[in-house]
Amino acid sequence: MTVATLGKIGDPAKPVNVSKNITEMALEPAQIYEYDEITEEDVLTQVFDPSVLVIEGVADVEKSKAYLYTTKMEGLKKRIARRIELMFAQIISQGKITYDDGERKYEVDFNITPETYDLSASTEGVYNDLQDFMDEMRKKGHAPTIMLMTKSVHNTLMKNDDWLEYLDKNKLNLGRAVMTTNTNVRRTFDIVDFPEMYIYFGEYKDGATTKKYIEGDKIILIDPSVFRLAYGAIVDFTKGEQGKVVQTDVMVWTETPERTRKLLKVLSRPLPYVVSPEGVKIINVNLS
Repeated sequence: MTVATLGKIGDPAKPVNVSKNITEMALEPAQIYEYDEITEEDVLTQVFDPSVLVIEGVADVEKSKAYLYTTKMEGLKKRIARRIELMFAQIISQGKITYDDGERKYEVDFNITPETYDLSASTEGVYNDLQDFMDEMRKKGHAPTIMLMTKSVHNTLMKNDDWLEYLDKNKLNLGRAVMTTNTNVRRTFDIVDFPEMYIYFGEYKDGATTKKYIEGDKIILIDPSVFRLAYGAIVDFTKGEQGKVVQTDVMVWTETPERTRKLLKVLSRPLPYVVSPEGVKIINVNLS
């Protein structure tokens, strides 16, 4: 960052070159293309609507079918939302989006270099060390307003003598408990000169396996202003002959030739990304 020159009144103007370094990246969004189905058997033999105990007539069949339609649509939408959430989680915990199911591979690297930190109950200078991490971000133009940590890191931090000293209300009056919670995170406490702190423990299902959105022991400092969510355009020809350009997702019901099954197809091309890698600091914590 440069500063202006000084001179005497009446001096001629001095030439300068004020410019901003911009790095361009071409990113290709991933594609989500899935379908679920409703069969004749589903409608007639499986009563999904809890308000219908027994299908006794045409009205009940229609009600059950409508319930199935809604359930399938909601389920596919939630799968997309969870995938986008996982992609964001990978960015803030790994610095890149990765996917490999054995058939398709996809990766976008945002050049976020993780750091390491050793933490135990006896580690000295924890408060100052974390401040140093945040100051590094501030020097590069990003003030972190969110601090995420995994549960194991929080547990160790709460046993650390140096950290507890700063939470002692009777000494410095810096710590204040905050009991805000939601599905995947728990707000922990406020400290002067620190961003909002959250314990993250979100999980998702991968087949029969339960996995964590954020793996390992980590502290993550975030400037939310660097995050974006873009979509690759989709030309939907079900919306007129010319096709309507859709940005989020397209859901279409199609019938099989025998007309005894309906397929609900969903197509989406999401791409979470960051405009600056300096707005995220990933700290891999070695606990002892």
